[in-house]
Amino acid sequence: MSISTIFRWLYALLLLLIGLVLIVPGGFLVSLGGSPYYVLSGLALVAVAFFIARRSDKAIKLYGLILGATVRWALFEAGLDLFALLPRRAAWLVVGLWFLAPWLRASMS
Repeated sequence: MSISTIFRWLYALLLLLIGLVLIVPGGFLVSLGGSPYYVLSGLALVAVAFFIARRSDKAIKLYGLILGATVRWALFEAGLDLFALLPRRAAWLVVGLWFLAPWLRASMS
């Protein structure tokens, strides 16, 4: 097993865990009348982890959709206030930077 394969599996596991962390409290927020954003993004992130494990390019496309939906949600919630937008997008962008890593691209093909 190559090092890039190990990193790919670790990244998939990390995204799966983050997805689960978003789904459970997000479901509680929905039950209180809150936004379904966290549940939906958590489910999508679990799907991204699945696609990474399967070495599918759909993972990158789906993550891009998550980023687009997150930007729309953040603009809806915070408006154009940069300091309110930053925490809503920063973690998604940092975690998504791993898709640019050569080891992930090498293990996906």
